[in-house]
Amino acid sequence: SPSWFRTPALLRVLRDYVQYDCSRLDFDWLCPAGRGGVLTPRPFILEGLVEVPTTIPFESPLLEGCDPTLIPMYWQTKLDWLLNVGGQAVVNTHPDPHYCGNPDMLRAYSRFLEHLFERFDGRWALPKDLAAEVRANA
Repeated sequence: SPSWFRTPALLRVLRDYVQYDCSRLDFDWLCPAGRGGVLTPRPFILEGLVEVPTTIPFESPLLEGCDPTLIPMYWQTKLDWLLNVGGQAVVNTHPDPHYCGNPDMLRAYSRFLEHLFERFDGRWALPKDLAAEVRANA
């Protein structure tokens, strides 16, 4: 959903058209829809829709004035925590020039993905695959 805006009505409609939703943050400190998040780094089912919480809104440190070259380091503590609690690193990025669609941010994102691959031992899955796993185990 744009800018993390969502409503219960939107989510009820979505469940008839999509397999999963990634429009919720695990811990929400920046969303105009309200602070809090879903308070878990793991996918779950809510009202028939699989929620795959975004745990790494990659560009959000820019809102705090973080230098793009430092963004991979910014997320280090969060990655450590995700590994310790068995959570997923679900990354959200945007191709807009003022976000990830410029050379500095693309370099930072590339470094971050390399680090992510090493930290999570190369275990990758698409959100649709996480959603299917959650449904299968429900």
